[in-house]
Amino acid sequence: MSAPMSNMSIRPSFRVLAAFLMGSVCVLTVSAAQAEEAVQFKFDPSLAMQFRGLENNDLGTGSDNQLHSWSLMPRARLTADFSDDIQAVIDARYVTTDGSTPGEDDTGESLSTNDYGELRQYYIKVDNFADQPGLSLQVGRQRIREEVALWWNRDIEAVRLSFNETLVKGFVAVGQQMTSNKTIDDFHEASQDRLRFMAEGSWQYDAGQYFDLRALYEDDHSDTGAVGDVILADDRDDEDFQLLWGGARLHGNFEQDAQVLNNIAYRLDGLFVTGSEDLVTSAAAGTDTRSITAINDRDVFGWAIDASAEFTLGMTGSPILTLGYAYGSGDDDATDGTDNAFRQSDLHGNSSLAGASSGAVYHYGEVLRPELSNIHILTLGLGAPLGEASDLSIFYHYYRLDEDATSLRQSSVRAALNGTDKDIGQEIDVVYNLDVTKAFDLDANGPFEKVKLRASAGVFNAGEAYGATEDENSARVFTELVFTF
Repeated sequence: MSAPMSNMSIRPSFRVLAAFLMGSVCVLTVSAAQAEEAVQFKFDPSLAMQFRGLENNDLGTGSDNQLHSWSLMPRARLTADFSDDIQAVIDARYVTTDGSTPGEDDTGESLSTNDYGELRQYYIKVDNFADQPGLSLQVGRQRIREEVALWWNRDIEAVRLSFNETLVKGFVAVGQQMTSNKTIDDFHEASQDRLRFMAEGSWQYDAGQYFDLRALYEDDHSDTGAVGDVILADDRDDEDFQLLWGGARLHGNFEQDAQVLNNIAYRLDGLFVTGSEDLVTSAAAGTDTRSITAINDRDVFGWAIDASAEFTLGMTGSPILTLGYAYGSGDDDATDGTDNAFRQSDLHGNSSLAGASSGAVYHYGEVLRPELSNIHILTLGLGAPLGEASDLSIFYHYYRLDEDATSLRQSSVRAALNGTDKDIGQEIDVVYNLDVTKAFDLDANGPFEKVKLRASAGVFNAGEAYGATEDENSARVFTELVFTF
């Protein structure tokens, strides 16, 4: 019997990490030698406090009736400017949680319920790279994000070359997570040996009108093992794949000179995914191990669209009406050797500023939070500022399956679908943001540079697709208070 494959790629990862860090040191050394100015340091500390509450997260099918937790997240960001063109950044935080639900990151990713320290970012950035204005090189663990986070919003180890001209901007990048950046062991088999090539370009073809192209190739080159191998039950990799995502986005706004309507902002995304994957099937082989029983390969081809329009109304407070529709294809035949269900890249966040909200909004719902796969999502929202320091938004979502299924690819509601109905359900969310510093006219010379509050509450009502749990409600509340010093 084979030994569990838990550390099969540790050594190569450290070799790559060592090379990566040595390269970064070389870039920093050369850059520092060329710098003629004294190094300028900037220290930005902050503290985030979160409260989360979940009710009936499993729609009454288990014991997840009421869950809640608190988190404290002290964070520090150190920036060193070696010159006008050369910058190094280190961003670290500590997360401590009391409760049974994980905290939430500003990338849209759930955090651990364990306490840990984290090195979020560490990178070197060189502007005017190779004496080319508008060209920059960034090496290290960095945030790669696009404004809607439909494609990516993650901190990853990468080398990125960006360009920014008057009408055209974008980047090309290559990255791979090479080891854990936390003091807890969260670098599992499913996350290892995933090499990514990314590219993005945006062209302003007219005043306020943009056309974007994006592509991502991901090579999951970890070894699936062989039939009969024994793997760890809590650290397994159920699939390897080579997938290509591609897509285009049209977006912009039209200013209106009318009493009823002041502005129309629009966005239309079209995406596809294609490639192949190997699926690993395993069965229990002991208390903490599993035995691989089969490895099957199949092709992948799916597609998706995501469209939204925001109408700024010409009335007191300039409220914004939001209309949205998103679709991710499903697979109508599990036996034809091709999976036609769209899936996102695992770099996505699906949250950003939307409508009148000055804080992040989960585009597909604060409670259900589905991945854009085998689903139709209709969204209606209305939001407005409440004075100069706060805003309030209300969003309604309706969900429907594309093809019959017994589960969603990803969801925060832990209950099975019945496989015969398509009506997933509906949800109502309320999102509130408050600039505490401005609202209470805090002294600018006080201990805090800024204090901001984000609070949200949502209720999901299950539809026919949940079978016996139809009409069950699941609720989520979230509050975050961030102090910037």
